[in-house]
Amino acid sequence: MIEREQIHVLSLGLIADESVYLDKLTVTQKNIQTILDYSKTYPSSTQADLKQIKAKLEWMTAHYEGIVIVSVASALSGMYSNFN
Repeated sequence: MIEREQIHVLSLGLIADESVYLDKLTVTQKNIQTILDYSKTYPSSTQADLKQIKAKLEWMTAHYEGIVIVSVASALSGMYSNFN
């Protein structure tokens, strides 16, 4: 569906101990359990980098007439404010 509907996704980060994994790129459904099993601390998440957001939006505005952004509510994540 993501490819068919031309949905573009920004990967969020998962920090486990000293390592950072990117959602659907370096952390997947197949290896998430292994990461959790070997992590000494409970993993946390990170927002997409502002440079990554800017680059993605610049590319999209050059290739599409309009963009719809769907984000988590501002009370739940700082990602929402990164798009303003």
